Amino acid sequence: MITRHITHNGCDLHNNPQRIQFANGNVTKYVYSAAGEKLRAIHYTAVANTHVEMGQVYADIEKRHLAVDSTDYRLGGNAVFNNGSFSKVLFDGGYVELVAVDMPGSGYNMPIVKPWKPPFGGRWTGDLGGGKKGPTVYSLQFRYFNRGHLGNVREMVSKPGEVKQVNAYYPFGTPIHALGTNESQQLYKYNGKEFGDFHGLNTYDYGARQYDAALGRWTSVDPMAGKHPESTPYAYCDNNPIRFLDPNGMEKARNIAKIWKRNKCKFRTRFMNKQRFMRVALAMTMVFAYGMIAHAQRFNAVEKMRNAYRADDRMMGRQLLVGDVACLINDSLCDLSRTQVANDRYTCRYEKGPNNDVISRLEHGTRYFFEHKGDSLLIMGFENHLAKIDYDLPELWLKFPMHAGDSLSGLYHGCGLYGEQWNVRKLGDYKTWVELCRTMVLPEGDTLRNVLRLHTQRQVCTLNSPARMPGDSLPHFTPDSIRWHLANNKGVLVENVYRWYVAGWRYPILETYVTGGTQSQAPLFTTAFYYSPREQECLSDDNPNTLIRKAVTQQEVNGNALADNDKDLDYKVSVDSERKTIRLTYNLERETHVRLILSDNAGIVYKTSERKDVPGKTHVQEIGYGTLPRGRYVLYINANGKRYAEKFKH
Repeated sequence: MITRHITHNGCDLHNNPQRIQFANGNVTKYVYSAAGEKLRAIHYTAVANTHVEMGQVYADIEKRHLAVDSTDYRLGGNAVFNNGSFSKVLFDGGYVELVAVDMPGSGYNMPIVKPWKPPFGGRWTGDLGGGKKGPTVYSLQFRYFNRGHLGNVREMVSKPGEVKQVNAYYPFGTPIHALGTNESQQLYKYNGKEFGDFHGLNTYDYGARQYDAALGRWTSVDPMAGKHPESTPYAYCDNNPIRFLDPNGMEKARNIAKIWKRNKCKFRTRFMNKQRFMRVALAMTMVFAYGMIAHAQRFNAVEKMRNAYRADDRMMGRQLLVGDVACLINDSLCDLSRTQVANDRYTCRYEKGPNNDVISRLEHGTRYFFEHKGDSLLIMGFENHLAKIDYDLPELWLKFPMHAGDSLSGLYHGCGLYGEQWNVRKLGDYKTWVELCRTMVLPEGDTLRNVLRLHTQRQVCTLNSPARMPGDSLPHFTPDSIRWHLANNKGVLVENVYRWYVAGWRYPILETYVTGGTQSQAPLFTTAFYYSPREQECLSDDNPNTLIRKAVTQQEVNGNALADNDKDLDYKVSVDSERKTIRLTYNLERETHVRLILSDNAGIVYKTSERKDVPGKTHVQEIGYGTLPRGRYVLYINANGKRYAEKFKH
């Protein structure tokens, strides 16, 4: 602190920095939510010749200052505003920013071109006078990050490929300014974290804590210090930033990129003629490890008795960082094992509404209202501190029961108030269809089978007008009016909502929201919320799902497991601990190309087998593992492109 001339550092109850006082009078303030999410940073620049003694604060900084700069973080930190104006939206691999381009004018009567309303409640910057500068055109410009093996942003390039910024780092993250160019253009650098250089603070914001790269130390104690008593609570990654990463300032994790690189080198040395199969195997590495295999074929439906919303249910959820949703909506595999947690846990509560049929869901500061009507679950509206909307034409959220291949569609319309000054209409159409996802791998490594994925695609049109009458007094739109606005309004958004249901658990295991501009544009935002099966197992009086979980076939203790009742391959795996062999017995419905690979949980491939078998008899393959080191192993099976995996312990 002395090297940065900090005289006072104030923290909130969660040990997050609240006010940092510098000796020259400068002040940096932070605003955090109750969940520990950073919402705002305010930087005060004091007038010249101001001096603050050690341990003291400059109380008049808000009244007497030279300049004030602020940064607001919205949408979980993905939308950034500088000094109240929209700056950028972050996505996995870069960001998109709104840039004002001054076009040559020809006089005072040149119009100002504004292609759309300012997003996220921000305000436009630039020449608003409409005179000498001519029209101001705003364009979206994409910036992409070239990252190193630690996630460090090495270069920032534009869409045409022009290098806009170059960064270099010492091992613990301190920038090497002599090797960098345009380092101040964007501040996401080491491990992809934001570098706070205002007033010479020079720390990285990891979410849970601030990191001082010059010292290789955190600025506050480890929130998980009790879990690792052997380490100092201030050391970064056990003083080994090459081997470990710390995604959020909570706990170190192994550098997965280094593990994969080592595995690839070993495989090329030992199996040069199997490179194509190696890519498939490594893609499946650690997917089914430590899995609980749940076969719920006969319960594969969303039913009212098992999946209806209930009052007084409460569970903990976690937001996941998902860059490309395509990796989750694959028909054969939804892999969450490599996703990162965006923030700490939060509570999702279901409460009783105005009557017995209405259930409210409180999540992220917004309360959604649902109503059970017969075999349907309807969305009746929502409210938060900014807006309240009631649907006169509700959206059909669920229809019981729903099986793979089912679908539903319709229109919705609602009216309300925004900020007590604007009347707002929300209208659109929706379609929901049910798809079967064979396997889901959880962030903890557990594996679930026979998952139902509900995909809802809706068009959203929002109409605003000054609040001259109560929101519930606005005239309702007819279905033809709703369709007309969807066809003619250029501000229509497309939202895709994915919900993953598994038999034995009442609520979705995963919910993913993808928001795009139009049908032809790429998604603007992607976010996912994960509700652990272990959390849902703690729901009280959920006997229907408890009975199903007990009835579902679990993986046997010795590693033996039966596969799904698949039409192409019906197999059984047994482990002979005395002979040190794993035996695969299977029957075929048609001629099948069967490929096997034996790998450990780190992805190192030890043995492979490949052959073509005919139907009509029982086939047996054995692989010995007696010469392998002790540990956990995974047997991957590929039958005509359909993949299976079974784990066992040596």
